Amino acid sequence: MNTTFILAVGLAVLSLASGMLGLGVAFAAVPFLGYFLHDLVREVQPLSLTLNGITALFALLGFARSGLVEWRPAIALAVVTTLFAPLGAWIALHVDARWLWALYFVAVAYLAWRMFQPERKSETETERQPNLKMALLVAAPIAVAAGMRGLGPGLLLMPNLIVPGLGPTHAAATHSPVCTPA
Repeated sequence: MNTTFILAVGLAVLSLASGMLGLGVAFAAVPFLGYFLHDLVREVQPLSLTLNGITALFALLGFARSGLVEWRPAIALAVVTTLFAPLGAWIALHVDARWLWALYFVAVAYLAWRMFQPERKSETETERQPNLKMALLVAAPIAVAAGMRGLGPGLLLMPNLIVPGLGPTHAAATHSPVCTPA
């Protein structure tokens, strides 16, 4: 079977699945592309970031049309992550790929752990006033780590929006403008 066809179908399926989860496709595209492409930093990461930006843009359009984006924190987070992600990409050029793969898998494990933290039950999602200060505090290091891994910042930022009280739908909507440029 043609490798290009397998890549296209695989990335389409991963894009659909990650979009349903409210995450960019990069977290799933990196290991998938890594199976087919040999240079993590110069092939896999740029392609995965491009795909991530495109899928985040389409998610942003839908979320914005639905009125789900919390624009003030989204813009602040987008500015911080857009400024710091290139630093991580530069660092990745000087780090052994094995360390980058290890960082990737640690980040995925962290995401899984944070996503399964108990949800706050005190108020309904529309009545909550989430405290997003922690998300703003960790945005710069998350962006550097995201740049090193060739991922958008959403993989680690998403749980840092949910845990302080933003519901999963609003967290996905708010982080979509953050992942589009980064």
